[in-house]
Amino acid sequence: MDTSRHTPESTSSEPTVGSERCDGIIALGENIVRELGATDTNDVLSQWMAHYLAEKIEYAKTSLGTDRENKRRECCDLILELWHRRSDLPQGRRPFEDFEPALHSLAALAPSASPMIYSHSLWLAKSEETVLADSPDWLRIVSHLDSAATAIISYCVRMATQAAVDKSREWIEAADAAGVGEGPDIEAVRKLLEVHTDFVGPDRKSPTREARLLERLDVLDKISEELRMLVTPGPSPDADPDPPA
Repeated sequence: MDTSRHTPESTSSEPTVGSERCDGIIALGENIVRELGATDTNDVLSQWMAHYLAEKIEYAKTSLGTDRENKRRECCDLILELWHRRSDLPQGRRPFEDFEPALHSLAALAPSASPMIYSHSLWLAKSEETVLADSPDWLRIVSHLDSAATAIISYCVRMATQAAVDKSREWIEAADAAGVGEGPDIEAVRKLLEVHTDFVGPDRKSPTREARLLERLDVLDKISEELRMLVTPGPSPDADPDPPA
């Protein structure tokens, strides 16, 4: 399933949000305004949406008396509608757009929910030093290949999404404060952020982590060498070892 662009259905059938959540929702709306109203684009539609939403937020914040609650509810309903349609926002303005390439890649590589697609604990229990055993063990090769490839792919995805981490955390925190931190796309980004945690900070390229990656690359090299020997055809038994000159 493509989780990068999938969002919940419109909230048109849901009851109007209560005032206790309005502050968080308005803060989420201000994030949307900043994203839509960025000055690095000539997108007229985004600029108009940003202006319209900013105007509604201003009315919600400054209205007094009996009109205040009406303006706040109207503003919050508009923000929620935009949030639930976030995958339809213009290109370059979607909340988790920077993570979309990584999500597409992971969905294509691992359609199974299991992080280890082919491996089984029986085979994983074997030592990596047995990769070059005397007799070929195809399931053992599958196990070690899957384990090494998974670790390497995980490392590459983490490094590729490094720049998007802080911004995505801000969106999720704002959505949680507004009570709308759910949806397949958000859950997928949460998981990426969880496995990304130890890559954030000055020690994200620690010697231990790099050494682990090199070990996995060595495993792939050994597997490649073994497979090359297994699939390379040898001389025919009937072949004359010393053909005449």
